[in-house]
Amino acid sequence: LMDIRHPMTENDQKMVAWSHFINRPLHILLTKADKLKRGAAMNALLKVRGVLKTDFPGVSAQIFSATKGVGVDEAQSKIMDWIS
Repeated sequence: LMDIRHPMTENDQKMVAWSHFINRPLHILLTKADKLKRGAAMNALLKVRGVLKTDFPGVSAQIFSATKGVGVDEAQSKIMDWIS
């Protein structure tokens, strides 16, 4: 989980690097997406995905808002893919 308003902090990068190093699947939820306008949220997502593609191939990310229910289906689908 990463706050979409402050993604890829030093601690976030350490956690992603650790997960990548031990070869564990990782899917990042950029939380609090409801706090940003749609365009700003998509820009943040594209920026994070760009870093992931370059530095951590195979790690995925999506926007998410528990309050508004944004991204719930996508997150559930990802989890189901992992356990099936």
